[in-house]
Amino acid sequence: MAGLGRLPSPLGHNWEPGLGHSEGEGPEEALVETVVEHYGKLFTINQDIQKHLEAFSKRNQVVHQSLGSLEESHRALTPVTAI
Repeated sequence: MAGLGRLPSPLGHNWEPGLGHSEGEGPEEALVETVVEHYGKLFTINQDIQKHLEAFSKRNQVVHQSLGSLEESHRALTPVTAI
């Protein structure tokens, strides 16, 4: 492992070969496990954001429908003036 030095982690930590892995697990496996965990968290966050976006989109559609209805009511109540 000499000469490998420190490898950057996707989480922003320096990862040194030979450290931070369980017995029988090589440094490559430890790095892969870290990357998989990181991307798993990103995937979960992405799903949460997608749900919030869908809810916002539905509320936005309801607001636009209500605004359209309000505009129609306003036009019906506003007298037409001839010029």
